[in-house]
Amino acid sequence: MKSVRDYGAAGNGKKDELSILQTAIEKEKELFFPQGTYIVSDTLKVPSDRKLVFEKGAVLKLKAATKRKRGDFLLTNKNTETGDKNITIIGATFDGNNGYKNHKRPKNIFQKDGYSGVLINFRNVKNLTLKDLTLQNPVAYYTRFCQIDGFLIEDITLKSNKEMPNQDGIHFAGEVRNGVVRNITAATYGQTNDDLLAINADDYPGRIEEFDTVCGPIENVLFENISAESCHDGIRLLSFVSVIRNLTFRNLNIGFRKCAVECNAARGCRAELFKEKDHPNGVGRLENIRFEDCTFFHTIDLPYHWKGSRGDIPHPLILWGSLSNNVSFEDCKFISAPFVRFDPFSNFINKIKRKTCNENSFPKFMIKNVTNQIVIQGQNKYEIIKKEDSKKLSDITDLTINTLN
Repeated sequence: MKSVRDYGAAGNGKKDELSILQTAIEKEKELFFPQGTYIVSDTLKVPSDRKLVFEKGAVLKLKAATKRKRGDFLLTNKNTETGDKNITIIGATFDGNNGYKNHKRPKNIFQKDGYSGVLINFRNVKNLTLKDLTLQNPVAYYTRFCQIDGFLIEDITLKSNKEMPNQDGIHFAGEVRNGVVRNITAATYGQTNDDLLAINADDYPGRIEEFDTVCGPIENVLFENISAESCHDGIRLLSFVSVIRNLTFRNLNIGFRKCAVECNAARGCRAELFKEKDHPNGVGRLENIRFEDCTFFHTIDLPYHWKGSRGDIPHPLILWGSLSNNVSFEDCKFISAPFVRFDPFSNFINKIKRKTCNENSFPKFMIKNVTNQIVIQGQNKYEIIKKEDSKKLSDITDLTINTLN
């Protein structure tokens, strides 16, 4: 296997080596990166049928001085429009260098040339393997995947020296299918600073984080052995019209500040997907979603609140607002906030005027904004015929959601 050193790469962390590395990747099917720090001023692009192997201690890092724009990443596949296949990357540390002003996103989230802040991006790839990676210091998403068929994402560590908005961990856009996501760890307390797992079959394509993605089905994926000590949200399942189906979440151990699982079709987001009045029976298509042996634990002493018809009410820890069939929580548990533990985000929360709540004063599970659903909790069955029949439940163990016949 040829080394990037054979092409003149120094890996000394001082000079821009983008041209050298891109040339090596274009010429070699298999390429080795010895220990060192490789600085790149722009996006490194990986074509089809490539295997990149990084020695422990090999770091690929974005240059600080370059101003970022739309379409910039640290790493992406080369042919995002026509497609690539058979890409394997093993052992790297990818550093987004998010502490520099030129790496910031614009305040206007719809700016047409705006930098998305995505660290690594893969779109339109068949057979993708990412293994034994450390992803650190992204401006926004650690990863973004779209139109991926056949993948293994395994042994990934997420770290950041700064908490920044929209720091999703594993982010799926549309048309992602047939894969495994396994052994993902958010190693920095407070990360990820948005969704640890974002499963977004639908999203608003005009916002900078979603530029050049598509909506579409997400299906046939196993998520296994995933942990975070205190992320913002654990899992987002976002469906408006596109289906999310055949997903299994197994052995998750997630500490969160706002929501363990949010499935509410982006209601309340700055870029909403629909008007509620236009969809009186609800939105979303979720089928065959299983949570097995999962633990969710709340890490702040005051729950987030939202505006309700009767004033501020605590945010449910699992919010389900999408039409669903065959959704189940099996052997899952929720652990209330450890009130004596210091949380660096508590000071922010306590500056906002909110009601003090004990651990039992807010719902652990809420299903709302849907019709013709049945929730089964043990021996209890709750029918939701109209949206006003929202249900608040205090337990998530052995719970299922189905469409009424």
